[in-house]
Amino acid sequence: MAIISQINFFNYETDLEDYGDLERLLMLLEITQDEELIRALEDKRGLCGRNDYPVEVMWNTFIAGLVFQHQSVASLLRELSRNAQLRWLVSGGQMTSRNIPTASAMSRFEKSLIEFQGLIDDIFINLQHDLSKLLPEFGQRLALDSKIIESHSPRKSSGKRSDRRGEHDAEWGVKEYKGKKEDGSIWSTKKSFFGFKLHLLVDSQYELPLAYVLTTANQADNVIAMDVMEKFGQDTPEFLEPAKFLSADRGYDDQKLVEYLAEKEITAVIDTREKWKEDEKPLLDLDNVTYTEKGKVYCCCPVTAKRRKMRNGGYEKSRDCVRVQCAVKCREGLVCAGAAQCACSKGLRIPRRTDPRAFQRLPRASYKWQREYKKRTSVERVNSRLDVSFGFENHTIRGKRKMQLRCSLALIVMLGVACAHLTHNAKSESYRSLVKRVA
Repeated sequence: MAIISQINFFNYETDLEDYGDLERLLMLLEITQDEELIRALEDKRGLCGRNDYPVEVMWNTFIAGLVFQHQSVASLLRELSRNAQLRWLVSGGQMTSRNIPTASAMSRFEKSLIEFQGLIDDIFINLQHDLSKLLPEFGQRLALDSKIIESHSPRKSSGKRSDRRGEHDAEWGVKEYKGKKEDGSIWSTKKSFFGFKLHLLVDSQYELPLAYVLTTANQADNVIAMDVMEKFGQDTPEFLEPAKFLSADRGYDDQKLVEYLAEKEITAVIDTREKWKEDEKPLLDLDNVTYTEKGKVYCCCPVTAKRRKMRNGGYEKSRDCVRVQCAVKCREGLVCAGAAQCACSKGLRIPRRTDPRAFQRLPRASYKWQREYKKRTSVERVNSRLDVSFGFENHTIRGKRKMQLRCSLALIVMLGVACAHLTHNAKSESYRSLVKRVA
C-alpha cells in the first residue's frame, strides 16, 4: 500500500483554518444577524432544559444542511459523522463524532423554529437591507410569479389529529396551459397538484428574493399578488418607494393590481390574457381605426383600404392617455392616398379609460415594454434554484407551517450567500451560486 508520511499530528486550530468548500458556510454564519432568534430559542429552552445540543450549534447545523444541499436530515447527520471540519465549523469544537445531534433532536429543534417564524422573517428583511448597500438600484425592477411545491403526502390525512406525520393543510390546485396551434385552433391541457404555492417577488436585475407569501395550491395568482405587494410595502417600505417596474406573466392580468401599482408609481409590465372572441374592436368613434386586446392600433386608408399599424407615441401622464402616431408620418417614403380624409393622420390621443386593460401606461407595443418583460424570466430562474439547489423538487415536507419555515430559510440562505460574496468581493459575479467558492 502507498504510505503517506505524516509531518505532524492533526491540529484543529491550524489545520481547519483552510476551510475550502466550507468557506461559504462560514461567511454566511458570520453575516447572518440571528442574535434575537438565538436568544429567543435559549429563553424557550430555559435554565432547566437539557443542553446536550446548544441552540447555536443546532441552528448552524440546520443552515449547513441547506447550504450543502442535503435533501434529508439523515444525509446531513451522516456528513457530520465523517466531516471533522464541518463539525468544528458549526460547533466551534464542541461537537465530536460521538455527540452528533440525533434525528429526533433535529426534528424537535425544527418544531421550535416554527414558533419563531416572525424572527426568521426579520433575518430575511435585515439581509435585504445589507444587500441594498452593496447593490446599486437594488429593488427597482421587480418580477412576480408563483411556484407549485407539492406536499410529500399524496393526499390529505384521513385522521383529524394534527401531527407532523400527517398532511392537514395542503389543497388540490389545477394549472391550465393554453395556446394556439399553427392552424389557429386553441389547445389546452390541465395538470393537478396537491400541495402549496409559493408566491415570490424578486429583484429582476439581480435575481434575488424580496418578498414571499405561501398559500395552498388552489389560490389564484392575481388575487394573492396584492397580498405579496402589501407585505412587501409593510416589511420594507423603503424598497417599495424607489421601485419602477413590475413584470409578470398573463396570470397576473388584473386591473386592480395594475391600478394599485400605478398608485405606488410602479409601471406594470404584465401580459394580457386573451378574453376577446373577436380579433379587433373599433376605436372611439372612428370608422377606420381598430385596436387589439394587447393595445395595438391599426388604421385603414379611406381611399385604398390599405391597413397599417400605428406607431407608439408614449404615455401622457397629465391627461392619462396613450398617444399613437400615423405610420406614414413616422417613416420617410410612405404615402397615404387618403391622408387628407383620415381623422388620425395627425395622430391620436387615446384616453386610458377607453379600455384600461388594452391601453397601459407603458404600451405593450413599445420596445421598452418588450425589454422589461424579458426580465420576468428572472423569477423563473429563482424558482429553478429552489427546486435544484434547495431540494424542493424532491423533499419530505408535510404541513404549511413546516413548508413556510423551509421556504423562508432557503430564501435567507439565498440572500446570505449573495451578501457574503459581495461583502468579500464587490465585483463578484457568482453571488447567486451555492457551489462556487467565495473569490
